Amino acid sequence: MRTLVLVGGVSGSGKTTLTDMISAVAADSVNIKTFSTDEYFGEDYDFDVTKLSAAHQWNQDRTRAALEEGCNLVMVHNTFCSDWETEAYREMASELDYKVVSIIMNPVELFDDVHGVPSAVKQNQGTKLVNMFQSRLS
Repeated sequence: MRTLVLVGGVSGSGKTTLTDMISAVAADSVNIKTFSTDEYFGEDYDFDVTKLSAAHQWNQDRTRAALEEGCNLVMVHNTFCSDWETEAYREMASELDYKVVSIIMNPVELFDDVHGVPSAVKQNQGTKLVNMFQSRLS
């Protein structure tokens, strides 16, 4: 079964750690690729908010290419704090006959944030996640 896994959560919640662990375990038996918009900003994470839109498009393009290649397991790890942030990925998965699995990391169990995201931004991301879940339940 071809699957697209969307891993979301606040900065520092372990999204990259989880996808790296799964990739390491599954690499010998499954055709797996992992993607994150953060990769656009390089190994040293030279973040520039003015390039964020381009970074997201770049990540969506790479994801689509992997899906079109027929990769068995594609994992995308971004904050995904609002439903609209996953729409493009869900649409391409539907179009290309992939099952979609969403994983939301627990924002209480934060890992070390290697990107230096300020606490206020993480708090805002957490609030958006809570609001998203509340809207799904109402």
